[in-house]
Amino acid sequence: MKHSLLILMLLIASNSYSKSSILDGKSISPSQAVQLLDENNKEWSAKVKGVFELKVNGSGKDNKWGYLNSNENYRIKENLTIKLSKHIRKRLTKKFGDDPLEYLKGKTIRVKGEAKKVKIRKIVDGKKTNLVYFQAHVILERIKDLEIVD
Repeated sequence: MKHSLLILMLLIASNSYSKSSILDGKSISPSQAVQLLDENNKEWSAKVKGVFELKVNGSGKDNKWGYLNSNENYRIKENLTIKLSKHIRKRLTKKFGDDPLEYLKGKTIRVKGEAKKVKIRKIVDGKKTNLVYFQAHVILERIKDLEIVD
């Protein structure tokens, strides 16, 4: 019985991992990434590994990160955000000759990495509230993991 249970657990684990890897060797769209995160959602910290392809329709920054968004409105559920650290942003600026937050707008890119749900606290009148929503983020770890498609 223990042996059968172990085999069953391994089959379930391998099946759920296959959903989290590159889909048949193809790129994962923003909507597919969000859907896979929802399907694999044991908790809000679900992850999907793969190559994500998106047209950069918006960008932004804060004190720590630069953001490339698949939608102009980054708050909608279907948006996929690529996060760039200050270091990665500087290296990409050197490579492109311009800030990647501007240079990549309107371009289609592929990013190899891991998407995960990130809990965002809603801010009202400049103050964090107890209201939360989730966004799908991929942190660009290495500049070689970003490719411009067109």
